[in-house]
Amino acid sequence: MKKAKNILSIMLALIFVSLSVVPSFAATETFFESPYEYLVNCGYSEEFLSSITEETFLKIYDTICDNEVVNIQETIYYMNENGILSSVNTLGTIKESSLKIIVNSSQICQHGTNKIGLCFYTVTWKWSGSKPTARFADAITIDWDKNTFCQSEFLAQTSGVLRSEEYANERTAIKEYSTPTQSLQGGLCLSFPVGSMVKYQEIGGELLLFLSPTQPMIKGNNYHTGINFNYVHNTLPFSVGASISYKGVGISVTMPPQSDSLSASSKFSFSRA
Repeated sequence: MKKAKNILSIMLALIFVSLSVVPSFAATETFFESPYEYLVNCGYSEEFLSSITEETFLKIYDTICDNEVVNIQETIYYMNENGILSSVNTLGTIKESSLKIIVNSSQICQHGTNKIGLCFYTVTWKWSGSKPTARFADAITIDWDKNTFCQSEFLAQTSGVLRSEEYANERTAIKEYSTPTQSLQGGLCLSFPVGSMVKYQEIGGELLLFLSPTQPMIKGNNYHTGINFNYVHNTLPFSVGASISYKGVGISVTMPPQSDSLSASSKFSFSRA
């Protein structure tokens, strides 16, 4: 029995010693920033990060890993059914039934090098305040120089906020798109039925496009290329589909005359290895 007590005393002493070491060890642990803080430190704005869903957020984070993010460009556009407001609203407010679009583009350099391995191009859109009067088919096109980039991955989804008080202000994915409506090397088109979002408020969506260089590309500004974006909103009081055509090296969408559209272009600068 005495031997058993001695063993128990030794065990308790060891436990006490190990516990006393924990605070000292924890104090020397390395602090790791959260994925959100990591992307903010990379240069992505909080407004952009709050506009995308968790799936898109994690896809960007996982793809970047420890690589370097360079040449981030972000622009906010507004479009109203009564006309196009292409300039940035510095106050950050928009009218009822207005569409807010955030276009974000960036390049990813492989860790420890100046070699550009991938380009992100993200478009998020949201009708604020209330849904548009015309709720039928809208379309988005993105065109690029097929001699500079090739499409490597495409992710998109529509989303909305449910009317139920239980889910108030909680954005829910409505439909996911794993392939574009139409695509070819040099352009793609996504068309989506706004009318299918009847039970949702503040409807919107997002599109994430990954482009890979067709030739070795490094950081620099000896060469320039553009990626062109166009959003077309159908304002007709009855359902009419978009007409998609191939024009030059990209894709063009033609809507009836009663349509609004907003176009933008992002410039990529680079050098050759």
